Amino acid sequence: FTSDNAPFWAFHLLEDDLSDLPGCFPQGGKFGFIDKTGRFVIDAKFFVAQDFSEGLAAVEETVDSKYGYIDRTGRMVIEPRFNQAMGFSEGLAAVETSARIVGDRVVDIAWGFIDKGGVLKIPDKYDSIPGGFSEGLAPVTIRPSGNMGYIDHDGKLAIPAQFTVAWGFSDGLAATCSAGRCAYIDRAGKVILKDLFAKWSFIDGLAVISTRDRRVYIDKRGRVIAAYSDVAMD
Repeated sequence: FTSDNAPFWAFHLLEDDLSDLPGCFPQGGKFGFIDKTGRFVIDAKFFVAQDFSEGLAAVEETVDSKYGYIDRTGRMVIEPRFNQAMGFSEGLAAVETSARIVGDRVVDIAWGFIDKGGVLKIPDKYDSIPGGFSEGLAPVTIRPSGNMGYIDHDGKLAIPAQFTVAWGFSDGLAATCSAGRCAYIDRAGKVILKDLFAKWSFIDGLAVISTRDRRVYIDKRGRVIAAYSDVAMD
């Protein structure tokens, strides 16, 4: 698309640099939802619209509004009151309920989990929640340490906050990093594979990792199964 032929609702930018993409992003674009035939089923009226998950989608109606959740008919079923909002998984969604800007810093950040009724089921006491629940656990950033651990559906800390970065579980394993070293852990927090650049999730028994100069597929025993790319890493 160019600015001459793009539908009004096709694209939008938030804080991106327009100079990098001249003419591609008409200002004021809106998001809506189409079905598999391309027919609009929810009008393009949202400043931001996320994907549907578990029957609900997080949306922001205007640039100055809060996030709420709509159902598949477009009806707002959880009123807009969140600074940020993520998709539902395992019946819960991560939301940011508050934050303040002091100088060039964001302080008093508060993340928690709501249920599909909009009720805060896990208290908003976390500095960040990078993803939702998967396989019964969710990675969260614990204050005041700033480290990441995993909580269960009751908000109980199931794996101690000992990671610099932690990702969600898939195929029974999760990628974590601490002190420059990365590893895959199981749901008990036990290290299964270590000293890897472990970032990508296991899917169907395989994951992609980076070696010194390229990426490869490994299995859950850490054995290299195949090359991911013949292109050497920078």
